[in-house]
Amino acid sequence: MYYSLLTDGLWPDDEELAKSIEVELDGMIMEIKVDSINSGEIVRVISSNPNNYLNAQYQPGTKIEFKPIISD
Repeated sequence: MYYSLLTDGLWPDDEELAKSIEVELDGMIMEIKVDSINSGEIVRVISSNPNNYLNAQYQPGTKIEFKPIISD
């Protein structure tokens, strides 16, 4: 059960949530919808700095490539 202003049709289902990950890039956390093992599309920027939202490189809908890194 979700307590939200979003209606059932707007809330992402579990399958959609499984396809997105949060990554940190240039000090910003972003939600990325994964297309393949090394590329995806920015869904949203998660930041408390308003200037991060004005950066055209990291606007939602922008395609990016990344390399997954396993850290200890």
